[in-house]
Amino acid sequence: STVATLMPKIETGGQLGKARWRVTTAPSIPGLLSLDPSTDPFRNISQFTLGSDWELMLGDSLQATMSRKLKESEMQTKFALVYKLTDKLRVQLDSESSTATRLLFEFTTNTNKNSRGGDGR
Repeated sequence: STVATLMPKIETGGQLGKARWRVTTAPSIPGLLSLDPSTDPFRNISQFTLGSDWELMLGDSLQATMSRKLKESEMQTKFALVYKLTDKLRVQLDSESSTATRLLFEFTTNTNKNSRGGDGR
């Protein structure tokens, strides 16, 4: 929504050797977009929450992400771990607070580094 784009967003990151990390956080105020004009959206300012995204990359073979966001008045947490076994085979572990944990194997015949959206470094 338009209001969500106006909220401040804090992002930081860094690199140490082959390890890179990025952390992004943004505030969320439930009820801010309430269509009921008789309610004060700032009445329950104690419900102010911060949504966060964390990403850690170790070289080009291991990537871990975690995301915490407010969805429908409930905090949702999502974890993902991707390990590149070879140029053609990756293993991905996904876990969400609202669904079962999944283990995925991805095989591709394309070994072009830019085909996965990577930066090709």
